[in-house]
Amino acid sequence: MHGLIASAAGSDWPLVRGDASGTGVAVGKLPAEPKVLWEYKTGDDKAGFEGTPIIADGKVLVGDFEGNVHAIDLQTGKNVWKAKGKEGFTAAGAVSNGMFVIGDFSSNIYCFRVSDGEQVWAVESEQQVINGGNFIGDDVLLSSDSGTFSRLISRQENRNGTLKQVINCDQVRVFGKTSPCSEVAIAGFTRLMWRKASP
Repeated sequence: MHGLIASAAGSDWPLVRGDASGTGVAVGKLPAEPKVLWEYKTGDDKAGFEGTPIIADGKVLVGDFEGNVHAIDLQTGKNVWKAKGKEGFTAAGAVSNGMFVIGDFSSNIYCFRVSDGEQVWAVESEQQVINGGNFIGDDVLLSSDSGTFSRLISRQENRNGTLKQVINCDQVRVFGKTSPCSEVAIAGFTRLMWRKASP
């Protein structure tokens, strides 16, 4: 993994496409000639990366194929902390209120504290998590390869990561574009759902 020059202001990238609306737009300017500032290696040839790295609080957060979650200092490329899950990670994580939520390629979903990597909670969902999450209020939204869409209580005061709701919606591929009125767009192969999040 390589680290490029990042803008000091607005360098957080807490969701897979940057923000809750999925705009994919970064603030700041790239230098005319970007330079590699650092390179990070896991030390394990099997522990590669596939998910989009998330940036929050000066850390790059990413899971690897061997089930490790890495927090890397954005400026230096040095490891800040490393946590361990049960299975490998291919999806990106998501950050809100200092909590990093990520699902593995089995069915486990974890919440780690960004500051020190402490596992706040873990919960087993129904299927492999395939996309980076998004948030509505106190909940995190995640989708699986089999077409289920899971909604969990995500904030740190609930240390159990309670699974609140599972929606079957025809092989979810893109999801979680949220609106200010607590609604969520869910796109599958054959239909698009626009569903108001229930309380």
